[in-house]
Amino acid sequence: MCPLYSGKRKSPIPAIAGFLLTIALLLTTATPGTALAAKHPDTMNVAVTGTGAIVKANVPKARSAAIASGLSAAVERVITELLPTDAMVIYFDELNKLLHVPQPGFIQGYKVLAETEHGKQYRVMVQATVDVGKVKEALTAKEIIGIPVAMPSVLLLISEERIGDTVPRYWWNTAPSAPSDTVTDKTMAGLLAGSGFTVVPRTLSQSADADAGPAPDNRAALAMGARHNADIVIVGTALAARGRNSMGTELSFSGKVSARALATATGTELVATTKNALTTDSDEKAGGLSAIVSAGKDAGIELAAKVAEAWKKAGPAKDRVRIEVRGENCLIKLVKFRRVLIDLPGVSELQTLEMESNRALLSIAYDGISEELVDELMHQDFGTFGIGISEVLAERLEIDFTSQE
Repeated sequence: MCPLYSGKRKSPIPAIAGFLLTIALLLTTATPGTALAAKHPDTMNVAVTGTGAIVKANVPKARSAAIASGLSAAVERVITELLPTDAMVIYFDELNKLLHVPQPGFIQGYKVLAETEHGKQYRVMVQATVDVGKVKEALTAKEIIGIPVAMPSVLLLISEERIGDTVPRYWWNTAPSAPSDTVTDKTMAGLLAGSGFTVVPRTLSQSADADAGPAPDNRAALAMGARHNADIVIVGTALAARGRNSMGTELSFSGKVSARALATATGTELVATTKNALTTDSDEKAGGLSAIVSAGKDAGIELAAKVAEAWKKAGPAKDRVRIEVRGENCLIKLVKFRRVLIDLPGVSELQTLEMESNRALLSIAYDGISEELVDELMHQDFGTFGIGISEVLAERLEIDFTSQE
């Protein structure tokens, strides 16, 4: 690389400083494989920038802080080449600690290529030699690399109330002429998909979904998630409102998004968040939409990171089996059937997805194959009634309650 300037080190003139900062920004955002980030078997040479605040005219201390910031950025660059985006989302907290706590051996050496004072900040461009092997060792020790993570599928149930709406709008609303177009969940869906989640399509699979209303409780939300074969259900509300401030024709608007993420298999609430945003606009409709989109973006970012972390800690999900039971006085017999079912070996996480007078749909996590479950059920005494198993599939059983009379 040609020297950026020669002679004794002096404070660069403003034009040169601006040029160097531009080059530094380009280096920081360079894609993998460029000449500026030449890879070696065990090391990587990285050119990055660092910044330190000048406090009480203490320039040497600011310079040291800027160099430390640059070295941290160099390690971060290496990590971004080692890990895919979804893995960085999942392990964001661990990676943040790794970058901001000094790690011996990560940096084999460095040199300052350029430096300048800019207002109350001291900026440097450094070229650092990063020990890739040491970074890999640290990532492996924290179980960040070497373990594949399958991201879950997500169903979004976000109702939305814009300025001027008399009732909330939500995509599962089947009422004639009811507004159902929403933007908040689409914003969140894009962020989740970008983080590796599979977003379940917004399709009304069954009329039962419409009964949940604009703010489904956990039971209704979980039932919808199970019917749509989603691992995670994110349910919440988005509200846009006029703010109190104005300047001429410019008005202020507020957006609020509250959402919680539920694990469909267990019903556990993984994370809940509320995000608020303020925007200004001369158009009421555009201002309100901008506010809830902004709040939805912040909520989506937090949910993606925290749900991914919770999913990673939970480990692989067990296989689930749906059991449809039918018969007269079904609900009375269902109580006994559920008690027997949950006590069977390998059965856990029992949920009731649907319930009618003569029919119910259950879901269980089962550590085994359906034939083994059938064999266990056939050896149970249900007291006043019996069971007739009419269909056995890998993920579904159909059972008729029979009378003992």
